[in-house]
Amino acid sequence: MTRAQLTATIEPAAAGGPEGELPTVLRIVNSSGEPVELVNPDMGQPSPQMSWPFSIEAYRASLLMSFGYLAVSLTDQWGAQVEPDRVETWATPATRPHVILAPGESIDVVIPLARFFPVSAGSRYRVSVEYGDGAQKVRAEGTIDVPKS
Repeated sequence: MTRAQLTATIEPAAAGGPEGELPTVLRIVNSSGEPVELVNPDMGQPSPQMSWPFSIEAYRASLLMSFGYLAVSLTDQWGAQVEPDRVETWATPATRPHVILAPGESIDVVIPLARFFPVSAGSRYRVSVEYGDGAQKVRAEGTIDVPKS
């Protein structure tokens, strides 16, 4: 498959996402007229033996970051880069086959920002995300407001 046009947006996750993790959705849409192959964001689930303390979304995002498929940066309201916190998965699973997006189809990647960055209640942040591999990458930027406690 060839490189095709992908568009992406960043928005707060709908209600019901991982509580306290500021879930943010990277929505990737195939806006071309041909199928697009893209890194599969489903990296499985942590094994019960891991006693993983966070959400499945945080697990998957952490693995995507460790494989270099997901890069996220956060800028505060004063323009300063927010230094990320490390979230280690302690696992090295095999990656799943790429997904194929038909023309017009979309896929969501949930990024629990508060698991990876120290955020302050009542603040606004600029989020920049890059997703994919050498064959197909997409970038998006958006603004996320952290609710007041």
